Amino acid sequence: MYNKYRDTKKYCDFHRDHGHLTEECTHLKDNIEDLIRRGYLTQFKAKSSYSRTYENKDGGNKFENRKADYKQNDPADQKRSEDILVITGGSVYAGTTPSGAKASVNKFRHQVNYHNSGKWSAPPKIPHCTFTEDDCKGIIYPHDDPMVLALSVANRRVHRILIDGGSSANILFCPAFQELQIDDKHVKPVNYPVIGFTGATVIPEGIVSLPVQIGQGKDIKNVMVDFMIVKVPAAYNAILGRPFIHDAGAVVSTYHLTMMYTTNDGRSTKVKGSQEQAKKCYHTALKQPPRPPPLAEEELPQSRKRKRAERKKDKLLSMENFEHREEGLLEPTPAEETEEIELEEGMADRTVRIGTDIDLSLRVNIIGLLREHADIFLLGHYFLQFSFSGDEMPGIDPSVMVHRLNVNREVRPVKQKKRTFSTEKNIAIQEEVNKLLADKFIEECDYPEWLANVVMVKKANGQWRMCVDFTNLNKACPKDCYPLPIIDQLVDSTIGQALLSFMDAFSGYHQISLLESDRKKAAFITDTGVYNYKAMPFSLKNARATYQKLVDKIFAEQKGRNVEVYVDDSIVKSKKEADHITDLRKTFATLRQYGMKLNPKKCVFGVKSGKFLGFLVSERGIDANPEKLEAILNLPEPKSIRDIQILTGKMVALTRFISKSADRSLPFFQVLKGNKTFKWGEEQEKAFAQVKNHLKSLPTIARPEVGDVLQLYISASKKTVAAALIMEKDKVQQPVYFFSHILNPAEQRYPLIEKMAFAIMIAARKLKPYFDAHKVQVLTNQPLEKSLQRLDTSGRLLKWAVELLEYDIEYRPRTAIKAQALADFIAEASYEEEEEPLGTWQIYVDGSAAVTGS
Repeated sequence: MYNKYRDTKKYCDFHRDHGHLTEECTHLKDNIEDLIRRGYLTQFKAKSSYSRTYENKDGGNKFENRKADYKQNDPADQKRSEDILVITGGSVYAGTTPSGAKASVNKFRHQVNYHNSGKWSAPPKIPHCTFTEDDCKGIIYPHDDPMVLALSVANRRVHRILIDGGSSANILFCPAFQELQIDDKHVKPVNYPVIGFTGATVIPEGIVSLPVQIGQGKDIKNVMVDFMIVKVPAAYNAILGRPFIHDAGAVVSTYHLTMMYTTNDGRSTKVKGSQEQAKKCYHTALKQPPRPPPLAEEELPQSRKRKRAERKKDKLLSMENFEHREEGLLEPTPAEETEEIELEEGMADRTVRIGTDIDLSLRVNIIGLLREHADIFLLGHYFLQFSFSGDEMPGIDPSVMVHRLNVNREVRPVKQKKRTFSTEKNIAIQEEVNKLLADKFIEECDYPEWLANVVMVKKANGQWRMCVDFTNLNKACPKDCYPLPIIDQLVDSTIGQALLSFMDAFSGYHQISLLESDRKKAAFITDTGVYNYKAMPFSLKNARATYQKLVDKIFAEQKGRNVEVYVDDSIVKSKKEADHITDLRKTFATLRQYGMKLNPKKCVFGVKSGKFLGFLVSERGIDANPEKLEAILNLPEPKSIRDIQILTGKMVALTRFISKSADRSLPFFQVLKGNKTFKWGEEQEKAFAQVKNHLKSLPTIARPEVGDVLQLYISASKKTVAAALIMEKDKVQQPVYFFSHILNPAEQRYPLIEKMAFAIMIAARKLKPYFDAHKVQVLTNQPLEKSLQRLDTSGRLLKWAVELLEYDIEYRPRTAIKAQALADFIAEASYEEEEEPLGTWQIYVDGSAAVTGS
């Protein structure tokens, strides 16, 4: 390629072009050296002092004699050749990359040329170094011990330091670095590995420059050493390699366990190694458990390969890293008729829904309040384009809440290779990227630290949802243990309210900023480029916890009183209709203060019932979600294992409403048990019909008030135990919670009395909030109270009795049933323990009348 900036005053006869001199042409040198290696131009080859042969005392050529001996060996042995690797890596003069090392090799190859020998740099001047027999004093021979010293590092005495001339890096192991108490701000990141003699690589934690002192008094030598901080098990605190040895002007003799070095004033002196410490380090290294090499693919058992492939497939299909909630499960929706009203008169595209079953005056007040606070609603990308400039983009102030990844520094960043998609998916990806760019949720990224791919998921309406596969990044982030609210308690708190308003945040997670230093870690790649998030994306591991922290903080004064919040879903509740306007006004003021925006398409105000967190809540109680009921009632008879898994999964969401759900599901679990082939028999067909019939008449769940006494009905069967928590109000019994448990083989062998006690203990654990807040009456005809209070009872019963002491439990005989749901529960609990026949005893005598026998 023609270079217009080349020097026209220089001419190369080899290339017949300008730009450099013939004497400077590296291509010409390479060609000449190649010819010499092939045996040509020997008459021009300079004689090297290293090529002289040395004669032995007998006058013969020592080198030629050894060569002759070698020729007498087996010819097959001459063909075997192996490469022995050394410990390499770190910050070396040859560079930390293959290209840098190759350049160093080429530079050396050219410098050994006789023509350039005059250009070599002069070696540093060091004093004359000799080792004598005096250096062997105190050493036990024979030995093969390494050179281990105790030196001063960062003004601290550090023992067990290995002097290793085979290492191209100075290593400081993490425990020693922590003991030195060096501030992390002095540690610089590195992106090149340390390579062991097996070829295995270790990514250092970082590099730090520390002062190292050799000797005492007049024999001091101070050296600044660049240590690579490595987190691997080791018998030493540090390894000082060739960089340190060269900087100290040192010569090491492991035979004498002595290192001669140059002091600060230019003198040569010696320091002795500790043979005792060397042997102790070797003993410590032998005690460390070996790390087995990974099995080759062909060595893996077939079952393990299959399991690994299945796990990989599950990871590819699992969406738990992408979605912040299940589709349609937690999204609040009204359960009654609503109407749309305009937030601004004349703007038909800016609407929000309100309930129709409210007084006219209350309706007018709600509409006026919504229009007064129209600025807290966003209508998606269109609304953002025309209502906000870039500087006015809504979001939570970073001083209030910001998301931090807290990536583990020990994990090496992963940059996924770009995946290919169909044309249809690529169009959907580009549309979503354009929206995110316009909303300023993402930005173009030049040098990402981590890189992920997008994953396309088809919605129920046929459209595509774009998610980002942050699986690798999530693995490197520790779990945020901030607690999420308990769904059962949130749902219970919405019962008995006169009016409800359901709110949903607009792109809730995106309203929280991502810490600026973490943004290049949250990067993803598409056909049009690489982008990173500026806002907190949905797919991050701890996004839910961060958002819950935010809503707990801003609604701290209202939570539990007139507001309930679960991540980005919230509900405003009022026990009196007249108070609802005041509660909404306070909530809107809080949203405006912190800059949080709502999605009007998913909000509804002033209703008496609605779907919240998967349940239908109203003033009278909690009902099962009709959509979930229909999903089971419309299921055809299962034809495969997968169909049964779908059936049992859907039943799990309704266990609170189903009495003895474990007994009803047991025939289905028997088909799933083990590696059996699918077998749908009469038992399963009967159970399937019974489940559908039972779902048609599920009870309404009630909420106990403070001071109410609850009643617990328990039952036991051969393979399950169950409980029903009941509250009685105005002489009417209403279920609060149904619970059941499948017994394992050991538990199935419990006597009936122990199974009943076990049912109480399991119910107390599962329904702990109710047992803590209320007095519970256990209604049973079994003598449980006496059994649990006996001092000589069995170990299990005694343990359970102690565990139940913390609750206010009263045991009473079972009374008349006042609810149909309980009648069904009791009718299904007609299990009686079968007694095993003891057989007939036979007595044999020897016929003697004497006491001692015949």
